[in-house]
Amino acid sequence: MIRFYYPEDKNIAVDADENDELQLCPVCTLPNLSSVSECIGCTHSFVGEDNDWHRASAIVQCPDCSCYCAETAVECPNCGRRMQKTDYLICPKCKTKNPQFAEKCSNPDCGASLEDVDPISDSDELSDCVEVTFMDARSKKTESLIIQPGTYTLVGREENLSGILRDYPRVSRLHLLIGIENQNVYIVDLSQNGTYIGAQRAERGSRTPLLSGTTVTLGVPLGAPEVAEAKAAMLVISYGS
Repeated sequence: MIRFYYPEDKNIAVDADENDELQLCPVCTLPNLSSVSECIGCTHSFVGEDNDWHRASAIVQCPDCSCYCAETAVECPNCGRRMQKTDYLICPKCKTKNPQFAEKCSNPDCGASLEDVDPISDSDELSDCVEVTFMDARSKKTESLIIQPGTYTLVGREENLSGILRDYPRVSRLHLLIGIENQNVYIVDLSQNGTYIGAQRAERGSRTPLLSGTTVTLGVPLGAPEVAEAKAAMLVISYGS
């Protein structure tokens, strides 16, 4: 027997066997027995509706907003929290995140083929923060920034990592912005000499999503001689589990 307690009123409960079919209210998303004609939580009428049915054992509760939803839900229907791991494809050209079985990039300005791109599994959610590490190849000195979700930070010769970046003339005073929004990490290039992900230059002024473990070079592409000669500034973006 499974007992569902409604989050807004702990005195209201639904008892169901694991194999009982339940209907999720489309308004408040709470589970209801198949025998009821209206939601016990918000009194929404089920009459004449073609509802999705779920076994009692397949109903889970969102840890953020306490909303109930089917265990197959990718996101909570109430607050949008990611509820399970999903696979997706990162476009090799514009870095747009695409559904797992997409054949072409969904970015209307791109449309690159995804035929040979391997799917990547999302972590359940980003960790509480993103760590950005700078490593000076000449002195072996490292310095890190911790960025909280919903915030952004500026990086450049006169911002944050200035103690190290000041020695790199191709790094702008305000070179790039790093931020977290909707569980995605992105950078925005603000510089004259460019920000590079591998050999590809990020579009200036546009958000570019990043995967954990990405190495970003400032002012020159990753394969440039300056990198081998330890004259280029490099950042490593790390997040998730």
